[in-house]
Amino acid sequence: MRAVTSLRYEESVEALEALSRLPIEPAQTVGLARARTLLSGVGNPHLGLRAVQVAGSSGKGSTATMIASVLQQSGLHIGLFRSPHLSAYTERMRIDGDDISRHDWASYFNRLWPIVERMCDPSTPEGAFGRPSFFEVVFAVSALYFVEADLEWVVLEAGMGGRLDATSTAVPRVAVVTNVSLEHTHVLGTTVQEIAHEKAAIIRSEAVAVTGAEGVALDVVRRRAREVRVELLEVPRHVNVRIMTRSTDAQTVELCCPEGHLTASLPSGGSYQAINAATAYATCIALRQRGLILPDDAVQRGLREARIPGRFEVISREPLVILDGAHNAAGAEALSQSLRSMATTERRVLVFSAMQDKNLAEMASSLGSAVDVAVVTSVPGTDRSADPTFIASLFDSGTVATIVEPDPTTALERALKMTSPADAVVIAGSLYLVGFAREALLSAGVR
Repeated sequence: MRAVTSLRYEESVEALEALSRLPIEPAQTVGLARARTLLSGVGNPHLGLRAVQVAGSSGKGSTATMIASVLQQSGLHIGLFRSPHLSAYTERMRIDGDDISRHDWASYFNRLWPIVERMCDPSTPEGAFGRPSFFEVVFAVSALYFVEADLEWVVLEAGMGGRLDATSTAVPRVAVVTNVSLEHTHVLGTTVQEIAHEKAAIIRSEAVAVTGAEGVALDVVRRRAREVRVELLEVPRHVNVRIMTRSTDAQTVELCCPEGHLTASLPSGGSYQAINAATAYATCIALRQRGLILPDDAVQRGLREARIPGRFEVISREPLVILDGAHNAAGAEALSQSLRSMATTERRVLVFSAMQDKNLAEMASSLGSAVDVAVVTSVPGTDRSADPTFIASLFDSGTVATIVEPDPTTALERALKMTSPADAVVIAGSLYLVGFAREALLSAGVR
């Protein structure tokens, strides 16, 4: 890598992406020591964060956004760290609802980059664990940004795991595990129990724990809470949710707990967002136990204002165009359930791509039950995309017509051309595809 002293935003993105292509020691080998080495080089900003940490297989981004929105509506100065982004790296960190500016991103990145360069040099003390990961660098940028903004609370969405995730260098006051399903099995484990163990590790003795997990994953989360002797609030055991009314782009839910109940409006028609709202509400109860004043009307405003791009997001009505990441088997099944319970459309056309490491057969089976046509394409901007022809072969040819179009732009155009105003286009399978399509459609004036 070239030595630099000052990079513009665009150059910092190029440097970060070039870094990510270099060989790296696996997290299972270095643990959190590498992330801590990076953070220590800039004064350990993560230790100054009062944090809520959110892990899970799906729903963690939505849940984290809802929690941050409620805290903001309660009058608190709030940071939110989330991943991945849809269009720009600046989406990954925000304060009081506003993304970091490109200028601020570049400023904090440049302060961190000399440490990154030293870590890439095995002859230096900082190079003992090798170069930092992409995610470790981005989290360190956010930690610097947040601590110097003197925030009251931050909400940290973990990456793919929990135990070895860079966000786990912080010490959370509340630890949230949304749910657990098979994902990233080459890293996290080959069973739900093993993956749940990785995610439940964010629950530590300093934290109140919250979960929306079910089945064997819930057993693992409960066991972890007992081991570290912390209270565990469960959805639906301690906080239940009922969908009262629902449309394509909104719903009203009733949230019930022993302390009472409240009715809240959600700006998304995805039925799975009701569970995420219940998990966010349970987190609010845990934070109240920590002494925070979070009035019910602030909870209601926060949930109403928590808009999550790319998660059952409606960006057009004629035809209906829905964007949903649905990037793993659990997410695909949740999207499928939401689509099947929607008011009838004439025809549903799916634009789909996914990464190689996903459970493609389960994703195709779930989504295939809710659509009529699948236009299968590649994940844009990566060489880790699954082969579109192979994905297409996984759909049931007796119920779903498949079209293979490797180019994402052409795939999107073909899907839109074959629909009438009464039809629906659903773009799903990868948040990178969703971000690509969202930017293309909004730039073209689709509303």
